[in-house]
Amino acid sequence: METVMLRIFITLDDERFFASFEMTSRAVFCYSEAKGGI
Repeated sequence: METVMLRIFITLDDERFFASFEMTSRAVFCYSEAKGGI
């Protein structure tokens, strides 16, 4: 998961990054919850 976030960080502008990072974090959190936690 860390590599995915690093790629997002590298490919996006700073302003877009924070919005995408928040959405990505939520998606990862929801996915982890659905899978039964990390």
